[in-house]
Amino acid sequence: MRAKEFLIERILNLHTPEQKAKYADQVWDLLQKAYQKAGGFKSAVNKEELISNPGYWKIAKRGDKITAVNLYRKVPQSNTFKIYASGAEAELDPEKQEYRATEQGKRDYMAIKKADVTQKRSWAEVSGTPETFAKRLGAQPIPNKYAAYLTGKEILELSPDGYHYTRLIMGEPHEKIIYGFIGLSPDQEKALENNGLDIQDLPR
Repeated sequence: MRAKEFLIERILNLHTPEQKAKYADQVWDLLQKAYQKAGGFKSAVNKEELISNPGYWKIAKRGDKITAVNLYRKVPQSNTFKIYASGAEAELDPEKQEYRATEQGKRDYMAIKKADVTQKRSWAEVSGTPETFAKRLGAQPIPNKYAAYLTGKEILELSPDGYHYTRLIMGEPHEKIIYGFIGLSPDQEKALENNGLDIQDLPR
């Protein structure tokens, strides 16, 4: 079965609104389920906004079904993409009335995440299960002194552990940590230094 699944798997990069619109229904539904326990998906109010948001989508597709997705966008503080949302195919647990990722969804989600780590192509603010996965895959944590610069947001509190921090998201405080690779252009390096931050403390 695994061999058959491998043959029908496709990883697609969707850049244009036309490409995204073709898969928007499935991606929207997948993200609603993925963020249920976190209080809901908050990076777009509807499918139309999700499609029009800048950046690109990376999806794992098996036959006609999407099993995992990562959404990326460029931010001015970094030369690498920021992952701003992700999720795996999920099914409803009838007892707990919660959505849980399917085994295939987990495998495809982890495959995309592993490629992000090994290719050093992105970074993300994470917490909860995504944070656990980032650790498991060997992603590098970014010291929290860089959080205000990278996110462009006010940081309410820096954790004594040197990595976690708290900021407002949709008006509510959330503890986060940044994992990944921060690629910087010469101008971005200067901006970092102008903010009193030493580039040498960033993971390479």
